[in-house]
Amino acid sequence: MNMLKTHFSASTAEIVTIAEGPAEAMAAAEMTIGSSGATTGIEVIKLIDSKSMTAAMEKANKVVSAYQVPKGN
Repeated sequence: MNMLKTHFSASTAEIVTIAEGPAEAMAAAEMTIGSSGATTGIEVIKLIDSKSMTAAMEKANKVVSAYQVPKGN
């Protein structure tokens, strides 16, 4: 995947990112980011088949499963 642009809004605390990459990688990124619960909307504009979607879910699961919440001081 390539991140083409990222825009920040100081007034609304929103981030808009424009990225490109294979549909499977984009779907995995969408699921990983969405699973954090910190987003209000993610839009990927591309249709993929069920085999690619399953592979994307497996990739997203690996990333989310490996994440550990940082411990405070």
